[in-house]
Amino acid sequence: MGLYLLIAFIAIPVIEIGVLIQVGGIIGTLPTLAIIILTAISGAYLVRAQGLATAQSAQRTLSKGQVPLAEVFDGVCLFASGLLLLTPGFVTDAVGGVLLIPVFRHWLRGVLVSRLLDTALGPDDGGPDRQDRVIDAEYTVVDPTSGPNEDDQ
Repeated sequence: MGLYLLIAFIAIPVIEIGVLIQVGGIIGTLPTLAIIILTAISGAYLVRAQGLATAQSAQRTLSKGQVPLAEVFDGVCLFASGLLLLTPGFVTDAVGGVLLIPVFRHWLRGVLVSRLLDTALGPDDGGPDRQDRVIDAEYTVVDPTSGPNEDDQ
């Protein structure tokens, strides 16, 4: 994992510099800088707007007594998007822009959940194993309106 991070920290800036040089050579330095500044400003605005909407959605989900997992995932994606859009460069702006698209975040969440399930339960090979698995557990039903449970004393 550490090696991948090292490669990313070296490769991403090198790629960004190369793309900036190419774009600057085609459209000029000032237009290139203007585009970078405009994407940072517009990206910050879009991340803020979507972040507020996600926070409101999380509050609605919490008020229903549910865990806002999708909203938390969207929040993490929006945070990453904001960082990428504020980083100067076209490649990071493109990735940050894609993370702003709700349909892409929904797809990405599905892919990641599927991979997590594959890791936890094993790959879905089409056999009956994965769907017929039973998790044996003990539980206690807690009624918040009644007093302390006799078993707890």
